[in-house]
Amino acid sequence: MGTRMRTAAGIVGVLGALALGFPGTASAAAPGGKIWVSSYNANSAKGYAEDTASDGYCVQARLTWFGSGGKQDTDWSEQACPKGEKAHFEKAPGDGTHWKATRLTVEKCFIKDGSSDCTKVFDESLG
Repeated sequence: MGTRMRTAAGIVGVLGALALGFPGTASAAAPGGKIWVSSYNANSAKGYAEDTASDGYCVQARLTWFGSGGKQDTDWSEQACPKGEKAHFEKAPGDGTHWKATRLTVEKCFIKDGSSDCTKVFDESLG
């Protein structure tokens, strides 16, 4: 998955968009959802989280920004559920005062009964 992610991230830099949804496994119990990042740079990122299965899980994006001097900020999209719902997001590094990020990671999180399970789907240097 790491190689696939780096390749996909390279395509994003060229095309400016990337679907970060990965198909579920053969197990019927695997939750369904995807994260779509339509644009990103050192100052902002936008896209959406989408619930793609009637499985009782909600889908949420977690964006973690990294900056110079050890700066770090985490942003969450709204939760998308039930199936077919999209939660659009537009986020920037820093709360209150924004700063320029040097790296961005995005995780796809499945939420159910107050618990979350997150998987990194994107990790890109912005410098």
